[in-house]
This record gives sequence, structure tokens and C-alpha cells, in this order.
Amino acid sequence: MRGFIIGFLVFAAFAIPARRYFVCELRHHCGDQPPIQTTARPMTLSLKDGDKSILQGYEQFGLHRMPYSPT
Repeated sequence: MRGFIIGFLVFAAFAIPARRYFVCELRHHCGDQPPIQTTARPMTLSLKDGDKSILQGYEQFGLHRMPYSPT
């Protein structure tokens, strides 16, 4: 049991400063900075924004209407 407690303390002594370094220094998520607002994405699979095509020059995404007649 003593080994577990010592191991946990060593782990905590490493994990707490490492977490603070990662979150605050590398990701810059600490402090009084307001969160960055991003533009909202539409929740549809539409490739058009009104009448304007979003993907221009990507013909592989286009769906061509083919004449279809069942037999």
C-alpha cells in the first residue's frame, strides 16, 4: 500500500504541472481572454449557399442528372 501511495504522489507531482503547462502555455486556454468566436457552419449537406455554389472547380462532387428509364 505504501508503494501505491508513493507512486500516486510521484504521478501527481508530474501530472499537475504538466497539465498546467500544456493547457496554459501551449494551448493558451488560461487567463481572462474571451473564447474565440468562429463562424457557425450550417447543419446541412448542401453544396450551395443560396444560389452560389460553395465548391467550385470540384466536378467530382457534382451530381449529373442522367436520363433514367426503368425496364
